[in-house]
Amino acid sequence: MSARQRLHAAVDAMTETEATAALQSLAEASGDPVRWMLDHASSAPPSPDEIEALARFDIEHAAGLSTISADELKQSLGIE
Repeated sequence: MSARQRLHAAVDAMTETEATAALQSLAEASGDPVRWMLDHASSAPPSPDEIEALARFDIEHAAGLSTISADELKQSLGIE
C-alpha cells in the first residue's frame, strides 16, 4: 500500500475533531497557517449553509457590519 493510500485510510478513519486537529497541525507546521489553509481549501461547490453565510456577509459588508477580530478569523479557519 502506498503512502497516499495509507494516508487516505487514516483520514477515512478519523473523527471530524481528529481531522480538524490534523489540518491545524499541518497548517501550523507550514509556517504560514492562513496561507496553507487558503492553498488547501476545498474546491467542492459551496453547501447551502455556505451560500447563506456568504449572502449574509455580503449584506453585512454593504452595511459596514462585516468586520471581525483576528481571533474570530483564526477560530473560523480552525487555526486556533
